[in-house]
Amino acid sequence: MTARITATDREILGLAVPALGSLAIDPLLTLADTAFVARLGTVELAALCVDAAILSFAFFAFNFLAFVTTPLVAKALGRGRSEEARGIVGTALSLALVLGIPMTVAVVALAPGLVELMGAQTDIAGPAVEYLRIRAMATTAVLVVTAGHGAFRGYKDTRTPLLVALGVNALNLVLDPLLIFTAGLGLQGAAWATVTAQWLGAAWFLILLRSSGMATRPRRLRESLPLLATLGRNGGLLMVRTAFLLSA
Repeated sequence: MTARITATDREILGLAVPALGSLAIDPLLTLADTAFVARLGTVELAALCVDAAILSFAFFAFNFLAFVTTPLVAKALGRGRSEEARGIVGTALSLALVLGIPMTVAVVALAPGLVELMGAQTDIAGPAVEYLRIRAMATTAVLVVTAGHGAFRGYKDTRTPLLVALGVNALNLVLDPLLIFTAGLGLQGAAWATVTAQWLGAAWFLILLRSSGMATRPRRLRESLPLLATLGRNGGLLMVRTAFLLSA
């Protein structure tokens, strides 16, 4: 008996395949850095691996900006409340900015302790701290991109985030050899290449969200408190879950 593909099946595939592509492409930033940094030497490669583990924990912990924003936006649109959906996206972006700044400061300040906690030896610790502090400069950009992914998925558009992810990775692939080898920046060049690419992705998302009218300025604090409470409560649960997974 042949299974029949319905219009709903095609719609699900149309959303799922690009979304899966975005998830597969995102880790390529670190993979590209690894491929180029490996040519510098074992010390640089070891430092990059230490930082990759730290950054993975930090950024995955804040994935709630996508996981929570998507259903909230979709639910609002399903009820025909387009203005509410735009407000949710605006609040999520504002939360990304609010969280990004102190998180950047914290990573820069705590970089030596974090690297030491990972067990890095003396010769590896120095380059690892330098790389980590540079990469921390893109923290806000990463959170904005995460919120952007959640917003577009809520609007049933998974192709746009895939396009942005492709552009970010393409730029990183071009900048990596230029900054690492041509400019002679070594491991720091890899960090600056990724930071530049991630900020481009954040700016791209903000332009797309504004031009498409998918986000509005957050409402007054008193009116936004219920939404912020929802984002914070669900986000906290997801952060605990992520912490357990990555710790294990």
